[in-house]
Amino acid sequence: MTAALVTIAPKLEKLLPLLASDKDGEVLSAVAAIRRTLERHGLDLHDLAKVLGRAEPPDTVGPLAWRDIPESEQAGWLAEMRGSRRLSPWEKDFCSSILAQARFRPWSALSPKQVAILNRCISKIVAGVRR
Repeated sequence: MTAALVTIAPKLEKLLPLLASDKDGEVLSAVAAIRRTLERHGLDLHDLAKVLGRAEPPDTVGPLAWRDIPESEQAGWLAEMRGSRRLSPWEKDFCSSILAQARFRPWSALSPKQVAILNRCISKIVAGVRR
């Protein structure tokens, strides 16, 4: 799942059941709200469908770790984590510093301690999405 979808998943989780309404106006409003939510993060319904199409059943979803995120998506994850409500201010600052390190010193490797902190942050975000 992309970082953007992880951060907006709680909002989508509230909006998607509204599609089951027997009132056409409510359904249309829900669709519009879902599209607006996705568009704010540079996504559309096709992106959501791709993720849902490859989603695993909740019982088999393993923990997501920093090493599982493709290098091409790591900066996006860091940027999204900086704005997550599930992380403490210190964790958000930490993600900002790692993002700066990746941008300005791309040759430097993360320490095991930095990776452990990132894994903890990812776990907090993913745990909130699974609820």
